[in-house]
Amino acid sequence: MIQHRILKELGCVFIDVRQSPSIADFKSAATLMTRDPAYRKEMNRLCDLSQANLNHLTIAEMVDFVDFSKENIPMSAGARVAVVVPENDRAGIIRSYADLIDHGSFRIFNDPMDAKNWLQKRPGFFKEDGTFCKVLGGVS
Repeated sequence: MIQHRILKELGCVFIDVRQSPSIADFKSAATLMTRDPAYRKEMNRLCDLSQANLNHLTIAEMVDFVDFSKENIPMSAGARVAVVVPENDRAGIIRSYADLIDHGSFRIFNDPMDAKNWLQKRPGFFKEDGTFCKVLGGVS
């Protein structure tokens, strides 16, 4: 199961991945996300894979998804992508995926809160009074 939630007012997309999705599931979910009228290539993303089992995915499938991503998932150079992976579960493949994408800024995390904090620390996220301008708000 893969679901996305666009927080337009915050400029963020939250992607929740659970169970054991196939690469076809990832492609289908990405297509749904990019066709969402609220989606913008400038949005930061938090992709939470911490509840997913990715052991069945091969490197060849991940490379295929990289190619798909480059052609079909618009992302601006300044977008940040925080990816939360299950501990010791395909983190290397996900890191390789992030290294092959030539736009945006990717970072791998084991804890969703660490990922959220990284997105919030982006320069310009804080107003002068110390409150957040663009945060993930209620995403947990």
